[in-house]
Amino acid sequence: MLIWQGKGILVPFIAFGCALMTEWISEWVTKNDTFYQQHKWAPALALFLAGIFIFLISWFSKKRTKNVNQFEENEKKTPTFFFIPMEYWSYLITFYAFYILFFYTKSPQ
Repeated sequence: MLIWQGKGILVPFIAFGCALMTEWISEWVTKNDTFYQQHKWAPALALFLAGIFIFLISWFSKKRTKNVNQFEENEKKTPTFFFIPMEYWSYLITFYAFYILFFYTKSPQ
């Protein structure tokens, strides 16, 4: 049983890739190896960018599918990951980015 359909498999790869690139860039610019872990806006930015990329991919995919299947009766299956449409993943990831930015507090160690 597959847990994705179509381009839905891109969701975790985009999220992980954005987090990794944001970490590398922030540590390269600041010359601090723990900058990404110390500031909560950096992971929030990574998730926000991932949400935007996922939304754009799902939107272009839906637009292209609509144009291709304009005269056909069969509808293509919506790209999903864990049975959640790709477009909704963009909303969930963006919501989580705002949660991290405004409500998440690190526990004292």
